[in-house]
Amino acid sequence: MISLVVTIIVLIILAGVSLNAVIGENGIITIAKEQKNAMDESARQEANEMAMLQEELNNKLTNEEGIIPIFTSEQLLKIGTGEKVVINGIEYTLEKGKNYVLQNDIEYTGNYDEIADMIKNGEINFNGQSHKIVVTVETGIKEYYTEDSKYYIATNQNGYVVRGLELYYDGIDNTGNGIHSNSATVRKDLSGNGNDGVLHNFGTSAISGWNNTYLSLDGVNDWVNCGILNYENVTLEATYQFNSNSIEWMAVLGNWQDGGNGLLLAGNTGGGEIYNGSAYHTIDAKDSIDKKKIITHSLTYNGQDEVLYMDGIAKGSETLTGNIEFPQNNTVMAIGVNTIGEDYGSNAGFACMDVYTIRIYSRGLTQEEIEIKNKTDEKRFKKKDIIPIYTQEQLLKVGTGEQVNIEQENKTYTFAAGENYELKNNITINADYTSIMNKINNKEVNIVKSDYKIRNGENYYTANSKYTIAVNQYGYVSNGLELLLDGIDNTGNGAHSNTEATWKDLSGNNRDGTLVNMDIANCWEEDGIIFDGADDYVRIAEMNYDAITIETVSTMGESTGSSMNVVSNVEAGGYRLYQNASGRWGFGVYVKENEQYQYAPINKETSKEVGRKYSISGSYDGRKIRLRTSGRSLYQEEVIEGSIGTTTSNTYMLLGANPQGSNAHGEYFNGGISNVRIYSRALTDEENAVNYLNDIDRYHL
Repeated sequence: MISLVVTIIVLIILAGVSLNAVIGENGIITIAKEQKNAMDESARQEANEMAMLQEELNNKLTNEEGIIPIFTSEQLLKIGTGEKVVINGIEYTLEKGKNYVLQNDIEYTGNYDEIADMIKNGEINFNGQSHKIVVTVETGIKEYYTEDSKYYIATNQNGYVVRGLELYYDGIDNTGNGIHSNSATVRKDLSGNGNDGVLHNFGTSAISGWNNTYLSLDGVNDWVNCGILNYENVTLEATYQFNSNSIEWMAVLGNWQDGGNGLLLAGNTGGGEIYNGSAYHTIDAKDSIDKKKIITHSLTYNGQDEVLYMDGIAKGSETLTGNIEFPQNNTVMAIGVNTIGEDYGSNAGFACMDVYTIRIYSRGLTQEEIEIKNKTDEKRFKKKDIIPIYTQEQLLKVGTGEQVNIEQENKTYTFAAGENYELKNNITINADYTSIMNKINNKEVNIVKSDYKIRNGENYYTANSKYTIAVNQYGYVSNGLELLLDGIDNTGNGAHSNTEATWKDLSGNNRDGTLVNMDIANCWEEDGIIFDGADDYVRIAEMNYDAITIETVSTMGESTGSSMNVVSNVEAGGYRLYQNASGRWGFGVYVKENEQYQYAPINKETSKEVGRKYSISGSYDGRKIRLRTSGRSLYQEEVIEGSIGTTTSNTYMLLGANPQGSNAHGEYFNGGISNVRIYSRALTDEENAVNYLNDIDRYHL
């Protein structure tokens, strides 16, 4: 070091600097020493200040202030015992009446009940600072305690209350392995009780099937069998997004059959009911449900109080006495349908919804517990990060992983796979739409519901079709559409007229309907046509196909004791949709090999209400005949193999009568028709659901 200093001094002198300037009173070395001493003094002062701050902090954490830090499970378990414990060199008395602050996540095996009770009873004040406590109890189950549960209510790892939990289905983990599968055929029960849900009639599309975080029910025939689950006291919970504006009764979760309990939708509002004292006790939330919003729908009964909650807020209650009476015939608990035994019957009430999570408890939960779980649902399912889409260029980039600047919001987003996107405008796209459709169906992206639509050529893609199935401008599936008569636009000009003698075919096939024997001045209503049941009808054209779907929105007429044809071309062949002698909807086709008409099964009869509008769909594909009706939405099917027999005498398709050639021959209809659609193929369940939802929205069913 000395030699280095000497060398530096020599170099400085050689550079022309005098020796006095280097080592004199005001020389370089003297100044450097003074600066070093000043720096050392500053460091000492800083250290003293830090020590004083630490001492001040320690003083705040003394028994005099009542704030005690907790770092370990050993310290945690001594809370409230009155023991003296040294924590970070400071002695604390861990007694009641003090404030405790959790410094770490803590996990141990044992029991937490005493601490939870002290927090609940206000004997200690506990601040978790967002840390969690995980306790493995004797049975090997882990209980979680967090700020959301106020550190005294045990939850599972996802944040749901565990005491009394009998069934728990989760949309994110539907396998029980901590992961999601879009091909799962059962809905795994994560409660540990083995109450797995069996899926019935689901597809693999965005409309029917798994979608990464939820299970989509199409409202036609999808449902989940949860098994026999009967409890004297109960809490039922479902987190879902309602997809329909229907005023119809729909079953969300329940096991009704002269007993049981359930969650339901009616008139766009949520409800709940239990069977007690040989009667159902129903609570209506009254507020309309926003079909663009994910909601948590809960019903509790504790042996005295029946309470209905929506999003953790109590919407109504009723005081009762005694336990819930169990349903008949070992009726199973089901998601999305009203069951009888292990099947469904009349008044099935198929629900059209996206289900995120289902929870069933064998006790009535408190309002606090309901609120805790709603907070968890909010975090896990309701707070979606959504990427806005304003233009065709932006739409084409969904799922590509590109960084896209949305100039409308002056913000840049990563258009990655797995993200949620939302239309902010109606968008016309001139490029191929197949890739976007495939991304949605493959669950690579999710376009959340909005009132906007995508147009690609003559095809439209809407929220009703989950942006995957092409519809026409009126919202109906376009593939195979041979006839479309619409009561709202009966002119083809986008308007309704009460003076039309023909009913314009909107399919583009020019099969306009001719009104026969009808009082033109009085037969039209604002959204359809009324038949007198005497001799009037609408003549269409010859329409013979190897496969068929006939759909209509019709108003039920007065029963006459004989069947009345609504849409028909039957004459030793063909197909018909009709109102039967007992006043119920039916559908049949003439099967050539059997030389007779075959009908959808009557073991599950459709509902009937004279003067009410219904959406009805019948189809046959050469193997299976199916009928779907609204009015507690019922679905029926039966395997009947064979080909459709062609009608004789060049029989026309008629509305409101039984045909003979091109004219009518009895069985006149005395109800109303608002819409008729005929397809030269059997629609899928998902396509049927798209049309059904459009009927509901268009005709306010």
